Amino acid sequence: MKYNYFYYDIIIIIYSYIILLNNTIKEDIMEECTLYGVFAPVPTPFYASGEIAWDKFIENIKQFGKTTLDGILVLGSNGEAVSLSELEKIKLISLAREHFPLEKIVLAGVGCESEYSTLTLCKEASLAEVDGVVVINPTYYRNTVSNPEVMLDYFLRVADQSTSPVLLYNIPRNTALNIPAWVSISASRHDNIIGIKDSSGDIIQLSTIIHDSAPGFSVIAGSASFLLPTLYMGGCGGTMAYANIAPDYCKAIIKAFHEGEHNKAKKLQMDILELNAAITSGFGITGLKYALDCLGYYGGPCRSPLPSTLSDKDKSTMQQLMKKVGLL
Repeated sequence: MKYNYFYYDIIIIIYSYIILLNNTIKEDIMEECTLYGVFAPVPTPFYASGEIAWDKFIENIKQFGKTTLDGILVLGSNGEAVSLSELEKIKLISLAREHFPLEKIVLAGVGCESEYSTLTLCKEASLAEVDGVVVINPTYYRNTVSNPEVMLDYFLRVADQSTSPVLLYNIPRNTALNIPAWVSISASRHDNIIGIKDSSGDIIQLSTIIHDSAPGFSVIAGSASFLLPTLYMGGCGGTMAYANIAPDYCKAIIKAFHEGEHNKAKKLQMDILELNAAITSGFGITGLKYALDCLGYYGGPCRSPLPSTLSDKDKSTMQQLMKKVGLL
């Protein structure tokens, strides 16, 4: 098992503290955020046949609702959204809102390769009364959609027609297309675009967006590996795979940050890096689902072409990492 991003994550942490020493932290962060807190991008559970385990999904959602999570994202990358049919997506959105506490936030990933398909899911998400929709940038027609002006036009057109608040979603590790900072900043001027989930890990880009975006625009870390650096820049929390298995840990980082316990916050952040790497860049969704199985949720297999389960050796590695941070 190689943690390809482990040392990269450490560099991000060190860089954030250099910025901290240069007094570039934004104050009163919570007051500047339309959306704030810890959100879990929940996995979609399947049976070995590949069918969605609807009953297990409902059970998981109810169990997530009893945690300290501020909200969930259904149909994100960890939800294997690209492997789902439109009808499956619509039903998952509806069930998530129905069975998650009304006082907590439900976000729905609706981004598709066409504006028409994205807006179809936007309408269904609105009917389900979700709190916001998350829109990833199209990637298939790369020569065209890589043009930043085309990206911006797409986001603005979706926001114009969506009745739910819109968050952009930048995950270049999966899309191979980064959403440039100026696109996010320009989009932030739209009244119906309230933030961005940025999984790039590019702290310079994140800080630029936070500094230059419209008031109230929420920049959300897309990975627990840079939650604390994002907070130091003035970010508004995180939508992170790690929040599925350790929401209290993520909340503790935010609490320590706000209370000025910087050494504690730093230690908490550093402690999660190795396990976080395992459930993201290492074992991926398969590892995350196994971790959920270990914690009493239903993780289950992934849909092909993702590996359905971990090897016994990798399961042992996951258990060791979870024990190391006190989850087992």
